[in-house]
Amino acid sequence: MTSPVPEHEKLFDEISNKLNELSQRYQDGSPVEEAPSQQQKLERMQGQLKRFQTDMQGTNEELL
Repeated sequence: MTSPVPEHEKLFDEISNKLNELSQRYQDGSPVEEAPSQQQKLERMQGQLKRFQTDMQGTNEELL
């Protein structure tokens, strides 16, 4: 036997769901349509890793 959900818990759930919905719609303060895609983020990270690797190789050569 379960007791009915109190009204304040229903309201809390509804507010939480709306906030979730809004957070999905906006990322970093910009609408999702304007936010970089996952592919763009991945490409940017790969570029950063390549530059870091090049810097590390240069530093390693200097140390030898």
